[in-house]
Amino acid sequence: MEPQERSRILKRGVLLSGIILASIALAALALSRSEVGAEAVSDLLDRARLGPILASLLVMTSAMFLLGARWRSLIPGGEKLPLFGLSTLTTTGLLLNVALPGPAGELAVAVLVERRYGVPATAALAGALSGRFVGLASAGVLAGLARLSGRLPVPEEYSGLVEIASLLIFAASGFLAFVAAKPQILSTIATQSVGRLRGPRRIGQWMHKAHDAAQAMARDLSAVAALPWTRWLQASGWSMAGHLCVITGIGLGAWGMGVSFSIPGLVFTYSAATAGIVALFLVPGGQLGWDAMFAAFLHVTAGVPKSDAVAVAVLVRVQQTLLLLIGAASFAAGGLGELKDPAGTPSGTPAPKARSESPSSGDSAP
Repeated sequence: MEPQERSRILKRGVLLSGIILASIALAALALSRSEVGAEAVSDLLDRARLGPILASLLVMTSAMFLLGARWRSLIPGGEKLPLFGLSTLTTTGLLLNVALPGPAGELAVAVLVERRYGVPATAALAGALSGRFVGLASAGVLAGLARLSGRLPVPEEYSGLVEIASLLIFAASGFLAFVAAKPQILSTIATQSVGRLRGPRRIGQWMHKAHDAAQAMARDLSAVAALPWTRWLQASGWSMAGHLCVITGIGLGAWGMGVSFSIPGLVFTYSAATAGIVALFLVPGGQLGWDAMFAAFLHVTAGVPKSDAVAVAVLVRVQQTLLLLIGAASFAAGGLGELKDPAGTPSGTPAPKARSESPSSGDSAP
């Protein structure tokens, strides 16, 4: 990625983050001046406590270190990479996923990992995507546990909808877990889909490249799948801890706003919305879909009034946008490729490749 391109992406991410915050501020101002919303906003401000809200942001920020640990667990040959560096790059990936469609964040930070630490970008990317699979699957598990607890205050008219959502989340989580364990399925899907399609010259070339890229990614993911089971266990543990950390942060923020909620309902809300975001992964503005799912599930499964559910969703969006700005700062400070790596070599200069560990080495993560 060239310096001009990195600068352009950085500016786009910061601009989008600023637009999100400005839009939220303007919407809140307009609502507070309307006849319908003035009383609700005034009541919300009267109940709000700054301390728990700030603490919630701190807790959610700390989850980035847990996600960095999950990523490190799944990078072949990357078990000694610095946790702080990977964690800051994780926030950078969040920023780039907003600025660009699809898994652009994972791809860009994988290149930065190679330049800064010498680990092949393909290994870093495979670890990041496997971590995403683990994260979505573990979110589905949390949603299932919350649903099976039998303590969700779901109104009767919504019970069927929640059951369908639960089944879909369970199925998606099982599929993602299967893909993470058996990535060869991606190769088969690519061969049976784009590998068989034909079209005009330009379209045919695109399909051929897509097929080759899917095959290459399947090979890289297979190297991750062959890691010792202890590495996968650690990644699953870090993923669960990260989800619970974010849920705790959201709960603190809601409590700081004086909102009462069902804890199992909050767990189901966050987990279901996070597992469901896989359907919006390649859609521009998919974050808004997450917000809508979060507010709807919070109202239906956690017993939160609609206005309060929307307010909590807005608070969570503000928190996540601030994390994006942290990603922008880390991208500007350490991800642009001009800093030196631990060996003292400018990161813009290719560092010596780290030797990937053998899938049969049996080494476990620290």
